Amino acid sequence: MSATVARFKVQGMHCQSCATSVDWEIEDIDGVADAKTSLAAGLTEVSFDGAKVKPADLLAAIQRAGFTAEPIG
Repeated sequence: MSATVARFKVQGMHCQSCATSVDWEIEDIDGVADAKTSLAAGLTEVSFDGAKVKPADLLAAIQRAGFTAEPIG
């Protein structure tokens, strides 16, 4: 797998369960190796196969978890 990393600023998380929900939704995507969400920082970092997964897929997963997000550099 080619290692691609994307980071997102996530809005609306209020507890650790929120951050865990984001991770679970993202990790359900085929081609995602790992998702780490920090409640304190309001950030999600995702390692994924760029040939299988696009950043828009990751944003959609965050939205399915019930939150809004935007990519950061």
